[in-house]
Amino acid sequence: MTLSLAGLGVQQTKVKIIADPTVSQNIHTIQASGAFGKMDITLENNPLPMNPKTSYLTALSIIATLKSLHEQVVIG
Repeated sequence: MTLSLAGLGVQQTKVKIIADPTVSQNIHTIQASGAFGKMDITLENNPLPMNPKTSYLTALSIIATLKSLHEQVVIG
């Protein structure tokens, strides 16, 4: 949903979900092409040791967001 809002919209965004029980990581591949050229991004997130149903990166992002709630906005 986030990609569709930042990109072409919900109707033109294509999603493919693959469930592979042999893979030990949460893998996301984003592909985009247009007048700018072509972009491929792959994220391979390690599972959270205490809850392998979510990624370690998710937990770190939540902690960073909570910490930033009381900080001034810094750019650069």
